[in-house]
Amino acid sequence: MKRYLIALSVPLTITVLNALIYPFLREQIPPDTAVVVMNMLRILSVVAAGWIIVIRKLGGLPMAGFAGVILMVIDYPLISGARHLLAGQTPVFLNVLASFGVSFWIPLMLGVLGGLAARRKLKISALHETTAE
Repeated sequence: MKRYLIALSVPLTITVLNALIYPFLREQIPPDTAVVVMNMLRILSVVAAGWIIVIRKLGGLPMAGFAGVILMVIDYPLISGARHLLAGQTPVFLNVLASFGVSFWIPLMLGVLGGLAARRKLKISALHETTAE
């Protein structure tokens, strides 16, 4: 498990910084643009997490998907949800939990997608190694 978490350190760092910087980014650029930037970074980090898990042979596709869900739990319910709770916005926090409960399959599938890409890369690399010999 320790190797799994260490492997996810870069996507996890991107996820945490993205969640923390987003409120300030909304004030600096148009809010619609900020949402697009935030979601693109979310997608990038989740796909990268799935890729890393498979390419480093730390797990298969289920673990790649699980990596995506873990990152989004940290991003959405924990960081964003905590921000609303600290602001006294309990109904908004409950909406965050409900929306994550309904949409958790999205980071799951994006993590699997990253894992599938890594699996394909590994097959291509193995093919090149066998033909080079």
